[in-house]
Amino acid sequence: MNIQQMQKALKIAREKDGFSTLLGIGPMSPMLLRATLELSKEQDFPVLFIASRNQVDMDEFGGGYVSGWDQKRFVKAIHDMAKKIDYDGQYFICRDHGGPWQRDEERRARLPEKEAMERGLTLAVQTTEANALPVAVPTTHGTGSLAARLRGRATTHMSTDDIMKLTRSA
Repeated sequence: MNIQQMQKALKIAREKDGFSTLLGIGPMSPMLLRATLELSKEQDFPVLFIASRNQVDMDEFGGGYVSGWDQKRFVKAIHDMAKKIDYDGQYFICRDHGGPWQRDEERRARLPEKEAMERGLTLAVQTTEANALPVAVPTTHGTGSLAARLRGRATTHMSTDDIMKLTRSA
């Protein structure tokens, strides 16, 4: 499901039921993936799996601390778990804090802007190629105008605020 289909589905749900729920879950373990999908299946609501760069990242950048997943392995783990428990509901694979200086190590090392930007854009490409939806462009840590330059670029399809608007009653 792409973002336009998601918007349409949420609008229909709000018109029918007066509300809609999206639950964003940070992927802390395969057990959490399973529990989230089982709850979503039982309660019939869509789920957002939303990973930060510290949680899930490219191997070249040190990987993430959750299960050694890069974005491709993260997507595969979700798909495999959904298949394992016969999950037929909706879920969205997202990326949060995917931009420059969003890994703790990059901030501590004071990574130069060019390198930080290249890493953020490289991750955005890998995230998109892994069939995930980049969601939020966060403010960067103490870099001011860089965040403004990032807005509207390939690192985002939809802001967190836009998602929140979609989940509120019409």
